[in-house]
Amino acid sequence: MTKPWIREDTKEWITQMENRVQDMQYYLEEAILWLSVHGYHHPDMTIACLTMTCVWVANMRNEPITAHEIMEMIGADTEEVEIKDDIFELAPNYHGWEIEEIWYHVIRQYDDPDYHPQQPN
Repeated sequence: MTKPWIREDTKEWITQMENRVQDMQYYLEEAILWLSVHGYHHPDMTIACLTMTCVWVANMRNEPITAHEIMEMIGADTEEVEIKDDIFELAPNYHGWEIEEIWYHVIRQYDDPDYHPQQPN
């Protein structure tokens, strides 16, 4: 038999959601700073890194995250685009990676030299 939902459960759920949003905001700000410091300004790279940041944070919190949630978190305009609300998961081979390793990996996916105005140290 399941336990009935009580006020304390609601308070705990709200706290978890607030913490999730704070975690996401912190790492999204770090991603933007990292991209800027390393000279990566192309919009595709930014969107890719921000998307992977959301997926990584959700994975670290052991929580699911949907495409719609990611689009909201990164501030993408979704009014004119239909988004299939799939759940995004971090591929098992990326488990245990630090976020900077994820960002470097994402950036390396872009072969065009114009995407690399400054190489990271």
